[in-house]
Amino acid sequence: MRNSNKLIHAGIIALAAMLAVCCAGNTDNPAAGNGTTEKAVPANTASIINPWLEIDAQDAEKAAGFKLGIPPGAEKIIYRLLAANNMVEMQFIINGEKWTARTKPAEEYEDISGMYFKWKSETKNSILGLEGKELRTESEGKNILSGLWHDSKKSRMFSLSVSSVKKENLAPAAIIFGQAAK
Repeated sequence: MRNSNKLIHAGIIALAAMLAVCCAGNTDNPAAGNGTTEKAVPANTASIINPWLEIDAQDAEKAAGFKLGIPPGAEKIIYRLLAANNMVEMQFIINGEKWTARTKPAEEYEDISGMYFKWKSETKNSILGLEGKELRTESEGKNILSGLWHDSKKSRMFSLSVSSVKKENLAPAAIIFGQAAK
């Protein structure tokens, strides 16, 4: 056999081996019959790595540079970090409604809310002496609210958002971001 044919055969064998490994079923699931409680994952499912890292309150404070205040009645608080741009996120529930607060270093104003809607109203808003925007719309029977503020002196962006059955206000923002103003 000539060298080029040997090389082609070796490549085909290597490709077949890689396909066998890649397409092998997940044996850590109930469908494999090993008694675990994990859900079966189809072999053709692609996974995307979640860029958010769950952190604790102390790590959130360290990353943000200030302690995020907890609004009265807030429960199920989760802190996360998007390390790529040092964005700290605090998710929490008040009266059954999910709120999301975010902050990150930013030289200029930018929308960090993660809320991608066509806004019905945009009004000027101020918290802690910072000028910003209050954005509102409705979607699927919910009132969508997002507040955005930029601190040009400290080069930091702030955001608070909620999707709620009733119309909410941005009052929790002063408590959450209050330490940043000091």
